[in-house]
Amino acid sequence: MAEPVKLVECIDDRPELINGIPGTMDGLRKGKIYVVRWEGWFRGSLCIKVVEIPNRKYDCPYFAHRFRPVDGRKIDVFRAIIETAKATEGEGV
Repeated sequence: MAEPVKLVECIDDRPELINGIPGTMDGLRKGKIYVVRWEGWFRGSLCIKVVEIPNRKYDCPYFAHRFRPVDGRKIDVFRAIIETAKATEGEGV
């Protein structure tokens, strides 16, 4: 049996400092709904990768604390996904 799709909402899209230099978030946006493609431990922290940003530099994951779970059974979630898709149309996402 296939695993259910896990949806998350970004709650923190602020760039992190890497050696004192702000890093890139590769298009991660606060308020946007994402589909989790991988979840696990990376360098001692719980992290995730999302379907909508497949080619992040070095395929590095995002820290899980940047997201909150979303109840995929609610119709508002699907409306948000559609609106997000419309807004990002043409961005290569």
